[in-house]
Amino acid sequence: MSFALPALLRVDVSNLAASESLLRQKSAPVVMIDSAIRELVGELRRVLASIPHGAGLAAIQIGVPLQVAIVNAARTPESEIILINPRVLSISGRLTWRREGCLSLPDHAAPVRRRNTIVLETLTLDGDVTTLKRRGFEATVIQHEVDHMAGLFYWDRLEDGTRPCVIEAAFDPTT
Repeated sequence: MSFALPALLRVDVSNLAASESLLRQKSAPVVMIDSAIRELVGELRRVLASIPHGAGLAAIQIGVPLQVAIVNAARTPESEIILINPRVLSISGRLTWRREGCLSLPDHAAPVRRRNTIVLETLTLDGDVTTLKRRGFEATVIQHEVDHMAGLFYWDRLEDGTRPCVIEAAFDPTT
């Protein structure tokens, strides 16, 4: 079985509710880890690597509503985390503000307040259950990707009256 994978799905900034968007759909659990799931992970890896500032990507963001995501906050092969059917065991630690963006709403960001430690169970590509504990930026990225699997966006977690704002492009004196 093979997935037809569309391009990265986007949200229009004028419609942040995006209630009709596939991105608002809750992702289904993976029933069996087979070659199609391995192919999907490979595609997530490829798409994430092609975006210079990306730290994580959920399958729903490329149009596949399954509980699969890849996190690579350090952008190195050894730091890659594959999430399959993740189950959050605890979110703890101090509340921290981080500027979050989303590959589905490029060029925008907003301050989001999240706990700085997460413990979760997830399946490996071999089908084994493993427990992960992450802190700091990695914990934030994992929470962000788990939110995608639940049909949520970072802007759903913003303080009332706050909206994502445009990130200024870096100054390029050659243009």
